[in-house]
Amino acid sequence: MHVLFLNSWYPNRNAPTLGNFVKKHAEAAARFNTISCLAIFPSDSISSIETVVRKEGNLLEVIVYYPRVHSSIPGISHLRKLKAYRKAFYTGLKTIEEEQGKIDLVHLNVVYPLGIFALELKRKRRIPYVVTEHSTAYHDPANKFSPRQLKLTKKVLQNADKILPVSNDLGKAIARLAPNTPQQRITNVVNPEKFVIGNPDRSTFVHISTLDEDQKNPTGIIDVLAELKSEHLPVRMQFISDFPYDHLKQYARNKGLTEQEVTFDGPLETEEVAHALKNARALVLFSNYENFPCVIAEAFMSGVPVITTNVNGIPEFVNATNGIL
Repeated sequence: MHVLFLNSWYPNRNAPTLGNFVKKHAEAAARFNTISCLAIFPSDSISSIETVVRKEGNLLEVIVYYPRVHSSIPGISHLRKLKAYRKAFYTGLKTIEEEQGKIDLVHLNVVYPLGIFALELKRKRRIPYVVTEHSTAYHDPANKFSPRQLKLTKKVLQNADKILPVSNDLGKAIARLAPNTPQQRITNVVNPEKFVIGNPDRSTFVHISTLDEDQKNPTGIIDVLAELKSEHLPVRMQFISDFPYDHLKQYARNKGLTEQEVTFDGPLETEEVAHALKNARALVLFSNYENFPCVIAEAFMSGVPVITTNVNGIPEFVNATNGIL
């Protein structure tokens, strides 16, 4: 089959690691099908549409950048943004069809905002679509959809041929919006050639995330490390993130933790993350809400246990045989 991956999140020059788990999913699917990835992003540095194309084996990547729309009038601004977005989408779609031919199935990754085009292709061209969802916006507490986003999201989910949540817990949350759409859990994927069993001498705990305080709770980890140190227990923790961490580095120092006890690294390439994981004592996550972080699967593939909070989809994967909830 020729499957069009419509990706609301995808690595791009504005955000090199955004939705990297989506790209990994596409690479896995390309072992069995012809896969075309399409992602669209605004840019402040261009004056006309720019299309970046890369092909490797059965995987074609098309990333379209369009000039960011600026307007101080809310209604006019929305219409102009939608027009620019639509033009960028069909520019990318034309490139894909010229290169790969007829599309058999649309695989929408994250409903908002690209879901509008999955719906459009089904209605106008009768191309079925399935939805893989990763977003925490369906959970409570978490990010919330705006009324406009919620309206579109419900319509896209209700018209999908199948919904593929990365955890059953997320599936239950989605079912509140689309109770009649069939579901099947398909988890995030890991490349077994990159994530391998490491060294037995593991002394450092590892945390890998966006370091978002509301969701990932990195200061909570640092607080516990300071408690452990006060009880004269050995402390070694490596934080890895593609996002700013200077404020957390200072927070750790204020808690009395040294640069030898708590380190911060990133951004790192996948191979570097794999190296850090395979030498870790355990992966530590203190998330307040979560679906199924790809890093948990990567830790398991590396033979590394996971210490994590018992929230949302995590207990579907972490238990007494492979970690601590």
